[in-house]
Amino acid sequence: MNKPEPIRVIAMLNREMKKKNLCIADVARSMNTSHSTVSGSLQRPTIQVHKLLEWCELLQYNFFKEIAEKLPYNDPPDADNSPVIQQQKRIQELEMEVAILKRTLKDLVAPK
Repeated sequence: MNKPEPIRVIAMLNREMKKKNLCIADVARSMNTSHSTVSGSLQRPTIQVHKLLEWCELLQYNFFKEIAEKLPYNDPPDADNSPVIQQQKRIQELEMEVAILKRTLKDLVAPK
Protein backbone atom coordinates (compact mmCIF):
# COMPACT_ATOMS: atom_id res chain seq x y z
CA MET A 1 0.00 0.00 0.00
CA ASN A 2 1.40 3.37 -0.99
CA LYS A 3 1.90 5.98 1.67
CA PRO A 4 -0.59 8.83 1.18
CA GLU A 5 0.73 12.21 0.18
CA PRO A 6 1.13 14.52 3.20
CA ILE A 7 -1.72 16.94 3.80
CA ARG A 8 -0.32 20.41 4.16
CA VAL A 9 -2.86 22.16 6.34
CA ILE A 10 -0.72 25.26 6.88
CA ALA A 11 -0.43 25.70 3.11
CA MET A 12 -4.23 25.53 2.91
CA LEU A 13 -4.50 28.25 5.56
CA ASN A 14 -2.06 30.47 3.69
CA ARG A 15 -3.89 29.86 0.41
CA GLU A 16 -7.26 30.85 1.87
CA MET A 17 -5.77 33.90 3.61
CA LYS A 18 -4.37 35.02 0.27
CA LYS A 19 -7.73 34.47 -1.47
CA LYS A 20 -9.42 36.69 1.11
CA ASN A 21 -6.59 39.26 1.04
CA LEU A 22 -5.93 38.83 4.75
CA CYS A 23 -2.57 39.41 6.37
CA ILE A 24 -1.35 37.98 9.66
CA ALA A 25 -2.32 41.20 11.48
CA ASP A 26 -5.91 40.88 10.19
CA VAL A 27 -6.11 37.28 11.39
CA ALA A 28 -4.58 38.17 14.76
CA ARG A 29 -7.16 40.92 15.29
CA SER A 30 -10.03 38.66 14.32
CA MET A 31 -8.81 35.87 16.59
CA ASN A 32 -8.09 38.32 19.40
CA THR A 33 -4.49 37.19 19.66
CA SER A 34 -1.05 38.52 18.88
CA HIS A 35 0.70 38.78 15.52
CA SER A 36 3.50 36.54 16.81
CA THR A 37 1.04 33.83 17.88
CA VAL A 38 -0.56 33.67 14.43
CA SER A 39 2.81 33.89 12.72
CA GLY A 40 4.14 31.07 14.90
CA SER A 41 1.09 28.93 14.14
CA LEU A 42 1.67 29.36 10.43
CA GLN A 43 5.26 28.18 10.79
CA ARG A 44 4.50 24.96 12.64
CA PRO A 45 3.98 21.75 10.65
CA THR A 46 0.77 20.86 12.52
CA ILE A 47 -2.27 22.54 14.01
CA GLN A 48 -4.65 21.52 16.78
CA VAL A 49 -8.20 20.66 15.77
CA HIS A 50 -9.81 23.41 17.86
CA LYS A 51 -7.50 25.98 16.28
CA LEU A 52 -8.32 24.70 12.81
CA LEU A 53 -12.00 25.11 13.66
CA GLU A 54 -11.29 28.77 14.54
CA TRP A 55 -9.63 29.20 11.14
CA CYS A 56 -12.66 27.59 9.46
CA GLU A 57 -14.94 30.10 11.13
CA LEU A 58 -12.69 33.06 10.39
CA LEU A 59 -12.13 32.24 6.73
CA GLN A 60 -15.58 30.72 6.18
CA TYR A 61 -13.95 27.66 4.66
CA ASN A 62 -14.30 23.97 5.56
CA PHE A 63 -10.70 22.77 5.90
CA PHE A 64 -11.93 19.52 7.44
CA LYS A 65 -13.83 18.66 4.26
CA GLU A 66 -10.78 19.37 2.13
CA ILE A 67 -8.64 17.21 4.39
CA ALA A 68 -11.21 14.39 4.30
CA GLU A 69 -11.30 14.49 0.51
CA LYS A 70 -7.54 14.01 0.40
CA LEU A 71 -7.63 10.89 2.58
CA PRO A 72 -7.32 7.61 0.67
CA TYR A 73 -9.78 5.78 2.93
CA ASN A 74 -13.34 4.63 2.33
CA ASP A 75 -16.23 6.55 3.75
CA PRO A 76 -17.53 5.28 7.09
CA PRO A 77 -20.48 2.91 7.02
CA ASP A 78 -23.87 4.59 6.87
CA ALA A 79 -24.60 5.81 10.38
CA ASP A 80 -28.36 5.71 9.75
CA ASN A 81 -28.24 1.95 9.96
CA SER A 82 -27.00 1.87 13.54
CA PRO A 83 -29.39 0.28 16.07
CA VAL A 84 -29.51 3.48 18.12
CA ILE A 85 -30.57 5.57 15.11
CA GLN A 86 -33.19 2.98 14.19
CA GLN A 87 -34.56 3.02 17.74
CA GLN A 88 -34.68 6.83 17.79
CA LYS A 89 -36.62 6.82 14.50
CA ARG A 90 -39.04 4.23 15.88
CA ILE A 91 -39.54 6.32 19.03
CA GLN A 92 -40.38 9.35 16.88
CA GLU A 93 -42.91 7.32 14.90
CA LEU A 94 -44.53 6.04 18.09
CA GLU A 95 -44.65 9.53 19.61
CA MET A 96 -46.45 10.80 16.50
CA GLU A 97 -48.86 7.88 16.68
CA VAL A 98 -49.61 8.60 20.36
CA ALA A 99 -50.27 12.27 19.56
CA ILE A 100 -52.71 11.29 16.79
CA LEU A 101 -54.48 8.79 19.04
CA LYS A 102 -54.80 11.40 21.82
CA ARG A 103 -56.39 13.88 19.38
CA THR A 104 -58.73 11.20 18.07
CA LEU A 105 -59.75 10.18 21.58
CA LYS A 106 -60.31 13.81 22.58
CA ASP A 107 -62.50 14.33 19.51
CA LEU A 108 -64.53 11.20 20.33
CA VAL A 109 -65.22 12.08 23.97
CA ALA A 110 -65.68 15.82 23.52
CA PRO A 111 -69.27 16.97 24.10
CA LYS A 112 -71.12 17.88 20.96
